[in-house]
This record gives sequence, C-alpha cells and structure tokens, in this order.
Amino acid sequence: MKKVKLIYVLILIVVVMVGCSASPKESTDRISSPNNNQVPVSGTWKVAKVIEKDSKEDDTINAEWENKIVEFSKEYMALDDYYLEEPGYQVKRVNGKEYLLYNHKTFLKDFNIPDGEIEVITVTDGDKHYCEIVRISDSELVLSASSLNLNLIKISDEVSNDFKVQEKQKESDGTNLVINKEKALLRSGVLFGLRSDNPDGYSYRTLWIGFKNKRVDPILETEGIIFPRRSGFWKMEAVTCEEDDRTEDFLYAYNISKDNLYESRVFLQLDYSDWADRVGKIEKRIDYIGNDYVSIQVSGKGSYEYSDKIWQEDILQILPIDSLSSKKNIKITDLSEDESLGAIELGIQKTMTKLNIQESDILNKHKLLDSFGLVRKMGHWFFKGRINYMLDNEFRYADYNISILPPPKLVIYDELDITWTHIKNKVPGAIDAFTSPNKDIVLVFTKSEIIIYGIERGEIESSPLRRITLKDNETIIMAEWATGDYVDNWTKTLGSLNANE
Repeated sequence: MKKVKLIYVLILIVVVMVGCSASPKESTDRISSPNNNQVPVSGTWKVAKVIEKDSKEDDTINAEWENKIVEFSKEYMALDDYYLEEPGYQVKRVNGKEYLLYNHKTFLKDFNIPDGEIEVITVTDGDKHYCEIVRISDSELVLSASSLNLNLIKISDEVSNDFKVQEKQKESDGTNLVINKEKALLRSGVLFGLRSDNPDGYSYRTLWIGFKNKRVDPILETEGIIFPRRSGFWKMEAVTCEEDDRTEDFLYAYNISKDNLYESRVFLQLDYSDWADRVGKIEKRIDYIGNDYVSIQVSGKGSYEYSDKIWQEDILQILPIDSLSSKKNIKITDLSEDESLGAIELGIQKTMTKLNIQESDILNKHKLLDSFGLVRKMGHWFFKGRINYMLDNEFRYADYNISILPPPKLVIYDELDITWTHIKNKVPGAIDAFTSPNKDIVLVFTKSEIIIYGIERGEIESSPLRRITLKDNETIIMAEWATGDYVDNWTKTLGSLNANE
C-alpha cells in the first residue's frame, strides 16, 4: 500500500507541473545546451532529505522520500518508481542568491549559497517542463517539483539501466489498457487573461475553459490574473501607492501555493530617485503576461516641483516577473538576435517619415530603443515599438511594428491552425482567434463574445459549441494551454480559488 500511495503522490506532483513548454529564461541568465552525449547531472543519486514540504502533505509520505534513488542518463530519468524516457536537459547559469530569492526562498535557509553564479538544470519531458535542479556542488543537488524539494546526494557516476527493463514490463501489463484508452481522448484547456479598460482604471480576470473530445467542460472564472510557471501557479496583482503628490501603480506576483500575499507587497513603495523633482501620476497597464515576462504600458504625467513645466511620457516595457520590484526592463537584444536593433531603427524611421516629424521632435530619446512590447493581431503576438513626440506643442505618441517574431522564451505557444481568412469568412466580426494544441478546437474572439467551434479535418464545424459573453472594452492579455493529464490539475487549481462557473 505504501508503494501505491507513493506512486500516486509522485504522479500528482508531475501532473501539478505547468502544462506548457520549457519556460523562458531571464534576460540575465546565461543559457547553454549540453552536448548530446553528456548529461549535466548524470549518475545515481539518493534523497538525503525533504527540504520543503507542503503543509497539506502527510508527514509520513514526506518521510518515505528519504533514501529513495534518483537516476539521470541520456536514455532516461528515474525518480523512484516514476520513469521518464529520453529526458531533455537544459543548463543555465544565474546569480545564485538573487535567483533563489525569487524562486526558492527556502533554499537560502538550508544551504550556503555562494555570491556568484550557480547552475540550474531544467529537465523536460518532450516540450513540457518536468522538474528543476539546482546544483549545490558536484555531489549535491536540490530537485524541485512543485511544492516538493528533495536534497540529493550523489552515490555513483553510473546508472543501473534496470529501469528500462521495468518500463518495458509495465508497458506489457494489462493494467495499462485503461490508461492507453484515456490517452486516446482529446483533452485540452486554455487559461485566458483578460483586461477591462474602465474610466477609473483597469481590472483583470482569468477565464479557464476545459475541453474533452470537443465538449466544453468546465468554464471557470476568477478575479485577477492566475498564470502558470515552472514552480506552480502564480497570481499577478496591481496596487497604487500615493505619497507626497506622487501616485504610482506597482505590479507584483507571487506563488499562490507558497508565498504570503502581504509579504509580496512589502517592497512596494515609491522610489524617489525615479521621480527626482517630479510630481504627478504614473499608471501601468498589462498588455501581455507569459510564464516569465510581462509586457506593460507605462503612462505618466505631471509637473516639476520647482517650476510650472509639464512632463509626460507613454512608453512600453517588458519586465522579468522574477524582478518586478526593480522595475528594470529588458532590452530587445536580450530576447532576439542582432537584427532586432535594425528592425527598431527601421520602424522608427518609417514612422517619422509617415508623421512628418523630425528627430528634434522626439521625446525621451534615451528610452527610444527600449520602448517596446507585445500586441495581439489576427491570431498571433507581435512586437511593437512606441515613440513619444511633440507636434504643434502637444504631447503625442505613435506605435510602430517591429518586423521580428517574438522568440519562444517570450511566447511559448502561438500557433493558429486555421487560416485567418477562413476564420473571418466564418465569423466576419472576428478580431482574434486561438486554436488548441490538439487542433480540435478554435476559439474566436469578437468585440462582445468568445465563440467556440470544433475543428474537423482542418475545417471549422458548422455550429458553435459554446458562446461566452465578454465585458465591455475587454482585451486578451494571456493565453496558456494545457493538454492531457494537466487539464484536470488546472481545473482543480482554478476551482480551489473559488472560481465561479
């Protein structure tokens, strides 16, 4: 019974992991892919202890993890009784203390982390994140899977290979017939983040829509933005701080299963070095949110303390979620190839020519190359840039297209398996659309509703499966897909947040 219970817990942990591609990496990380013949943590390891345990877990289950065997090789990864065939390994080097502060706070108490860089290895199952490994030393690791963190000690450079035989035996076991039948079902689900533009500001909500063999079930809604990350589900919130004639919006994010909401807000305070001698208001609007990055619009207006002169700006930024408090945006060269700067410069020049403005009309020149973000058009995410300028003594801004595609580290899944022409022919009022990874569902957005259709042999079916009413002035800012076993887990997570059906 203990083994059955342990296997159940392990499978549950794997299912909890985010149902998406390997996560994007922070702009400050240095990423390297190991040689195909090398595995960065190859060998046999033993669980020395459970570092952090979910308060909801049974203590006896956590105790049973101790002394369990973990093996890593090119052919497989074995985590006690759970076997992963042909795992992928991706290595990145990050600032140790900064990375763990934002991702694994508990590790700081348990280990003496050096001030410099550490190595983090992401293990993937196909295109899905499986677990994350922090290298403490050549003989010590921490394996992190959802709320479970295992301290591993190396016991051998070799692996047993017995697990391959066991796996073949399991595949021939008749008890797997039910599992194979379940995998034949087409299961998927999408987590939409939606922003409403109101006279008093912005409000956000998350909509979960699950599908099973083209049946819509369930539809859940919750306030705020809930989004998946490699460490579980997080929530993005906004708060307005006001002090000495200065008002500023702040964004903060926290792990809903681990972090305390009030602790997440502790660093939210005005930085007077940002304001200098200015007073006024700075508003921030979320335009896109992914696993590790958020694209925002920053709109500010006010005056100077010692003069009647007015200041104003309206810029775009992309920020790493792990360092929102620093407000330090990333550069487009951190996300794309060298041609990105050329694409920005070309876009700026075309816009200046179109608007008939001169270089002397451009404002905030020092932010010009960094003012970029994401926009949603015709079923895809695209880069856009923004310039601020003066015309006829009036502040204005203009957006322009940046002719490069967002990389996978920023936008993981962005496929549209039905042509935009086909979608517009079916729904003339369509302004956006999404197709499922299983290619069996298309969700068409109009200004007032989401219309869900089935797809059969590459064609949109005649009658919609469901219609969902949108709020006034509501915009899509997030779309995260789950497939297979992840669908049930995401449904439970949204349900546990008191989501409304």
